[in-house]
Amino acid sequence: MKPNYSKLAEQNHADRRTVKKYFEHPETKRKIPERHSMLEPFDALIADKMAIPGVTMAGAYAFLAKEKVLPGKYVTFTWYCRKKGYAPKPEGTAHVRFETDPGHQVQVDWKEDLKLRSKDRKTVFVFNVYSATLGFSRKHFFYYSESKTEQDFMACTNRLLRKMGGSVDEILTDNMSAIVSVSGDGKDGRRRKHPGILQWEKDSGIAIRLCKVRSPQTKGKVESSNRFVDRLLAYDGEVENVADIEKAILAVQNEANDKINPDTGMSPQSLFEMKEKQALGKLPNMSLLDSFTDGGTNAKVPSTLLVTFLGRQYSVPLGYTGKSVRILRDGNSVRIYYNRQLIAEHPFDQDKKINYLHEHYRAGLASAMGGGCDDLDRLAEKNLKGFEGK
Repeated sequence: MKPNYSKLAEQNHADRRTVKKYFEHPETKRKIPERHSMLEPFDALIADKMAIPGVTMAGAYAFLAKEKVLPGKYVTFTWYCRKKGYAPKPEGTAHVRFETDPGHQVQVDWKEDLKLRSKDRKTVFVFNVYSATLGFSRKHFFYYSESKTEQDFMACTNRLLRKMGGSVDEILTDNMSAIVSVSGDGKDGRRRKHPGILQWEKDSGIAIRLCKVRSPQTKGKVESSNRFVDRLLAYDGEVENVADIEKAILAVQNEANDKINPDTGMSPQSLFEMKEKQALGKLPNMSLLDSFTDGGTNAKVPSTLLVTFLGRQYSVPLGYTGKSVRILRDGNSVRIYYNRQLIAEHPFDQDKKINYLHEHYRAGLASAMGGGCDDLDRLAEKNLKGFEGK
């Protein structure tokens, strides 16, 4: 029986002639035109970048769109990568979130042993990136570092404090070797902060808190920021020197801070300027903190009240015997601190080996003699002259 082609066409939103053709010739196959992506001409370039170990689609796209004027939006790029099989498999592990008050915490980590080849492929740059993220605003700070020693950690953290323009209550990090020594295995392992780190904490007034062993999600915000650092891998074969690498790091940092965060609904830079910047504490004594990386040292005060620094001896006031002080050179001065307080300052004299300040020597002399001398000032002056030229 002959069907009503017009009615079928109306029901199926098709042309009457099309309905008739498929009814009378069911073997007819519909011809689907082949689709060509606007990214096809860039296939070799995309494949090359996505083949870099550890690179992300976001990192590859950010580089290609900026440096190579790649057409299309990010969604087009991800669709193309998935279609071609270039997309990495996503991780399925879930972690709970936690929030911190403005100005309370910064999370710190190393992105280790990154490798970028030079444009001529003859040089391989191996380096680390110090990665820090403020807990409230999620503002990111990335710094180039050739190594990741205790000195590197303190130098980068000092640089971070200056850039923030203030301090936080605590720094959250993992058991990086620059900070702690770990003895034993598993949960029973003992973690001890290095003496220099303990002194830095004391002098900065900032606590360094260690996250639980094998629990990187505890500092999940900086772990997330490391995904931005992974975008540096897209610069493989695009750099010529360290200056180029630092320029790329800055570009990635700015991009991370300008991107809207889905949790806060604002960019990290905007939220930092609006709320977190005002909540930061006063900047510590940066000259004192810099001494941890430019030759400063700690010393325990002996009964002579003289501490040794750069082959010379300098006096401290009475009452600090047995206590640990921090000594640094600041220009033509030698400064001595205890608990972040300046307790003594001496002129730096390369020819003078023993440097007593008159008031320090007089107080020590009075203590040694039990106050039984009527002319302490004259005796102190006489004895001090004996140190001249020594």
